[in-house]
Amino acid sequence: MWRALLCAVFRPLKLCFQCLTAPRKCLQRNRDLHAVSRRIWSTSRIILALLCLVSIAFVSSFLKHHSQKIVPSCPAGTDKAAGRQGLHKRNTYLVVRLSSSLGDSLFKYTSALGLAKQHGKKIALGSDSPNPLQEIFDLRYLKRMGTLCLDKVDETPSELMEEVFRNFSDVNLFLKGDFQTWRYLIGSADSVIREELRFRRSVMEHAREVIGERTRYNSSKVPFVGIHIVTRKVQHRSFGPYDVTMGSLTLKITPSDTSIFPSLRYVMRAMDHIRLKFGQVVFLVVCEDAAWCERRMKFADIVVFRGQAPAVQLAILSLTQATILTTGPLGWWGAWLAGGYTVYPREYPWDQLHRGDGRNVSATDYFLPSWKPV
Repeated sequence: MWRALLCAVFRPLKLCFQCLTAPRKCLQRNRDLHAVSRRIWSTSRIILALLCLVSIAFVSSFLKHHSQKIVPSCPAGTDKAAGRQGLHKRNTYLVVRLSSSLGDSLFKYTSALGLAKQHGKKIALGSDSPNPLQEIFDLRYLKRMGTLCLDKVDETPSELMEEVFRNFSDVNLFLKGDFQTWRYLIGSADSVIREELRFRRSVMEHAREVIGERTRYNSSKVPFVGIHIVTRKVQHRSFGPYDVTMGSLTLKITPSDTSIFPSLRYVMRAMDHIRLKFGQVVFLVVCEDAAWCERRMKFADIVVFRGQAPAVQLAILSLTQATILTTGPLGWWGAWLAGGYTVYPREYPWDQLHRGDGRNVSATDYFLPSWKPV
């Protein structure tokens, strides 16, 4: 270390002494060093320019590749309104957040897809959203997005359709709500959504295999009728009404109510209605509590399926020619995908049935006009 310090101190003194004793030799040496330094500087500038060009090309390629998947967030230091100006007006997005419930997620996704197709927007999945649909259907339109500049559309029953259609503009929108209605699925959206909700081959093959193992009939000869029964065990209490949650719907009930809604009496009445209309049929029952259903539905034309995942249950329901609706979005979607004759309970207490935010549900928005109350 001391040697290096001594060299650093005495080397300049040595050069000065050489220049004093031999000025011509020192001058020539300085000229050579200057020429070398100029050549080094010229080469460095060329290398630096090449590096800049390569960097620009790389960044351009990266942005081009990811422009269809990531939408820029609002600029730092600006509010949402300012950040929206000029933000991808050619490709604005409807952003939806799904839930862990298969039926609820189907309502949210298909409603967003129907609105997006009608208004020329793209559909995106929130960055923190679960996605129970990806492993069941061959989805083509749904992509997960990063942070977006978002307006918020909050669904209100019966008013949502007009409000959304009237206020769509060139901004990104986050759809908040249950969207449990058929009104987003009609017109040109119907064929797009049915094409989108094609089961993966493994799911559909499993459903067909399960049906084949449990029935000795072919649906081309004897119609299959799907029933999805949601059971909720109600513990009797000594105090007043309380809530029982079914999917995203909540029903206020009293301790005297049974553990199935609608009642088992409605299910039997609907079965008689179907038998009278179609003659010989086979009822395919998917039930949360298979043992409960088997104890109460002991008929030769009833098959109760045990231990099937919701995806397979939905596929089974979609393979039927008629549907008896009880409650819960899974049965609703089974009926919609099947596209056959469908009945629902006339006895629904719509004044008591409401969503998680307390707003009432409208029967005319929830059940298709072609479905029949029984």
